[in-house]
Amino acid sequence: MSFRRPRMVRFLGLVMTLCAVGVAARVLRPATAKAALAISGPAADIVYATGSIELDNRIHLRARTAGTVKDLLVREGETVRAGAVLARLESPRVTAKATKTQSLVATAKSKVRRAGAGGSNTAAVRAEIAQAQAELASTRKLVEFGTLAPIEAERARLRLDVLNARLTSSLSSKGAASADAREAETQAEADSRAAEAEVADLEIRAPFDALVLESSAHVGDVIEGGYSAFTIARAGAYVVTLTVDEVAMGRVQARSGQTAGSPANVTVYALDRRVLTGEVIEVSPEVDRGNRTFRAKVRIEGDTRDLRSGMTAEANIVVRQHQATLVPSESVENNAVWVVTEPSSVLGAKVVRRAVAVGIRDLLQTEIATGLRPGEQVVVSATSSLREGTRVRIQ
Repeated sequence: MSFRRPRMVRFLGLVMTLCAVGVAARVLRPATAKAALAISGPAADIVYATGSIELDNRIHLRARTAGTVKDLLVREGETVRAGAVLARLESPRVTAKATKTQSLVATAKSKVRRAGAGGSNTAAVRAEIAQAQAELASTRKLVEFGTLAPIEAERARLRLDVLNARLTSSLSSKGAASADAREAETQAEADSRAAEAEVADLEIRAPFDALVLESSAHVGDVIEGGYSAFTIARAGAYVVTLTVDEVAMGRVQARSGQTAGSPANVTVYALDRRVLTGEVIEVSPEVDRGNRTFRAKVRIEGDTRDLRSGMTAEANIVVRQHQATLVPSESVENNAVWVVTEPSSVLGAKVVRRAVAVGIRDLLQTEIATGLRPGEQVVVSATSSLREGTRVRIQ
């Protein structure tokens, strides 16, 4: 007689088996973790600083001579080209001096011409000398033939000597007169050029393409030489003056001759945090004892049309940069990373802790100097709960 197990007993056994499998699955299920690949890229040592935008090469244009302001040809805020006339002065003294020196030049040139015209007198003397020489030769022959007495040859020679002496005196007088005239002409021309330069100084011109920031002169003002009539700055050239922590002194380098300064990325708040590039061109030689900072000046490059003096900016000054192995900064803890091995295992990836040497580090990335190669995978989350050989499921 056969005995049949009740169906209820078989059903309970199946339920217990399934429960045991579920518990085992929960026990063996690996934890989840995020991972990232170590990459090769530029590691940059950055110095952060804040400051404000300023126009570069701000200078005061000064009057070079005294006079009355006759014309003002620009307004504040205008951009002018190099050589443009910003203002004209007038000065009766300067104008009269220029007119007088021009007249003196004309007079001196006339004297030079008259001195050169004295050559007709010397030509006549030369003709007489030629005639006297012929007569002396003829007289000497007649004396030899006995036709004339020797005294006649002596008289002819004395007459020739007198004419030669007259020619020498004439030439000396002419040379002296001509030299004096030419010297006077040279001096007059020099005086005229100096007077013309004074006339040119009555115009105040832009030395380069410039933005007129301020005009302190008005039509009708009587100003002295050296008076600051305009304040200008190089058009389109901006710098940002930064306040830098003293710990960066010696690391931030300014341009020197052909040696480039430290590069910088400048963020301008007022222009939707637009990022511009630049170069450090000046570093103050001293640290401010009050706030323990020093000043650095960065010349901004590229399109600066929207910039305005006084805007606030921040800068990341790159003091050192090189290719390196990089990982997310959150993956590094106590100079070690969790490296993912066996990523394709059905039981989950295995992780091992590896000590590394850390280089440059910021909030996002950290340089791994030694201990890790580009392409290896590291855990970037929940690292504190990991243990050597832990199995994880990579998300």
